[in-house]
Amino acid sequence: MKSHPFPSMLRPRIRFWWQGRLRRTRSILTRWFLCLLLVPCLMLACGAASATTCESLINLSLPNTTITLAQSYTAGETVSGTTTAPLDLCRVAGTVKPGAESNVHFEVWIPAGGDWNGKYQQIGNGGFAGSISLSGIANAVSRGYATAATDDGTSGPPSGAPTFIGNHDVLLDYGYRAIKATTDDSKAVIEALTGEAPRYSYFVGCSDGGREALKEAQMGLERGADVSQ
Repeated sequence: MKSHPFPSMLRPRIRFWWQGRLRRTRSILTRWFLCLLLVPCLMLACGAASATTCESLINLSLPNTTITLAQSYTAGETVSGTTTAPLDLCRVAGTVKPGAESNVHFEVWIPAGGDWNGKYQQIGNGGFAGSISLSGIANAVSRGYATAATDDGTSGPPSGAPTFIGNHDVLLDYGYRAIKATTDDSKAVIEALTGEAPRYSYFVGCSDGGREALKEAQMGLERGADVSQ
């Protein structure tokens, strides 16, 4: 008895259909395999990006700088005296030595939890400086700015103008070096914590703060910076 021709006619079609299914199956399995490899890599990358915490900044290495404090605060928590944290923030303090006899103190506070507006503000001093205005920093931080200030290296002892006597480094720090060192270190701290450099930078001050701003503009021109921006 002859076999019916119908099944033999279907064989090439069945073979073609089966080969197509195999190709599609291999393609799907390959995609799943790549996804399985990619997910752990993404998780590791995210983990690395978020590994920098406020407290870990105590180990941050910066030129001629020692980080002395790196601490998180929640909104309303007392920072020092009557100054409280206006929002959740990271507070970093350090000492910079542009010269052998320098002793420049600075602080930078960075809003946490998405409250940072992406901008940097530095607070100027008054008189012969000698202290850091924590209330001034808190005021700017309350508006979303990552904010820094310095004592200009004149906190002494003795504080203020008397500390110039016999110490040329302190005179230079007060004159211009402390402001630049604070700016450079503060921006490095901000970028280390957030992974981003500030988009815009501002300087706010009067009295000695006005002198500091004008001197920094002058020094910026000498360094070739566009101080109009």
